[in-house]
Amino acid sequence: MERRKFLKTLSLAAGSTFAITHSLAKSEKESRHLIALGTAACHFAAKNIKELPFQSVTLIDGERPTIHNQEGEFIRFSTPDSLFESIGSTKILKNGNLPILPISSEIDDYLRSLKGDLVFLAGLGKATGTLLFQSIGMHYQNPKQNLEWIGTLPFEFEGSRKSAHADLAIHLLAENGKEPSVIYSEEIRKTFGNISIRTAYELLDQRIFELFKG
Repeated sequence: MERRKFLKTLSLAAGSTFAITHSLAKSEKESRHLIALGTAACHFAAKNIKELPFQSVTLIDGERPTIHNQEGEFIRFSTPDSLFESIGSTKILKNGNLPILPISSEIDDYLRSLKGDLVFLAGLGKATGTLLFQSIGMHYQNPKQNLEWIGTLPFEFEGSRKSAHADLAIHLLAENGKEPSVIYSEEIRKTFGNISIRTAYELLDQRIFELFKG
């Protein structure tokens, strides 16, 4: 299936009200763990960690969020320098698709140590979150755990390049039997109209929080 048609199908399946698959509405007795991948997802999780309905919350990113408290686990992941080119003191992501990287033994061992279902959340399109989402999604398997994948799609103002990265990540997982659920961020702007970029991101965080609180 052509990737953009596939992506549209997933967006419609998620719905304009941002309802994700009913598989998220499980018994509170079952252990569920949130794994936040990349800066956007980690910021959201760290900000709401005390109110999220998960037995544990894990943040995987290049830097520990400044609002992170010690109740959540933090695992450092550094995006390879080879993916960037330097222009003066600025690093710019190179053109082309983001690679599928091996999972470090630290991440793999930690995920296997969690007893119960894992819910992976990433802001797709951004380098770190997308790399982790597609790399863990393609490599990690554990028959003892139910794995759920949720990605937020970029706003249109973030550019076609980020949309292409998000599109590919979703397509890769779906073709390998791990069909992600998606939150179509642009629906926020269609609903609320002319809002600031900051407000758009705040409303996106609110939608994710509403999803998990159910």
